[in-house]
Amino acid sequence: MLIALAFAASAALPARPPPPCAAAESRQLDFWMGNWDAEFALPGGRTGHAVNRITRDEYGDCVIAEHFEQSDIGYAGGSFSLYDSARKKWAQTWVDNGEAKQADGRWADNWVIKYTRRQ
Repeated sequence: MLIALAFAASAALPARPPPPCAAAESRQLDFWMGNWDAEFALPGGRTGHAVNRITRDEYGDCVIAEHFEQSDIGYAGGSFSLYDSARKKWAQTWVDNGEAKQADGRWADNWVIKYTRRQ
C-alpha cells in the first residue's frame, strides 16, 4: 500500500521546467573557462600583461564570472555574462576600479561574441 501511495504521489508532481541555461547557446563560452595569462598591445608599442580567471561555478552553472587583474598598474575588473534565452542574446555587466558597463552580444564567426553597449 505504501509503495502504491508513493508512486501515485510522484506521478502527480508537475514536470520541472528546464533550468534557465538549458539552451545549447549557454555553453558557447565554455572554451573560455580557466586561468589565462593575457598579453595585449598598449599605446607606444608597449605590451600589457594581465591575468584573467574565468569560472562558471560561482553562481550556479548559468553565470560566467570573469576576474581580470593587471597588477603592474593596479587595475582590476570583472564581468558577469549570461545567455538570455528569451532574448537570444548574451548579456554582460562589466565593473572595474573606475567604471561600469553593460552590453548585449551575439555569437558570430563560430567563436566571437560581438557586444554592443546597452544604453
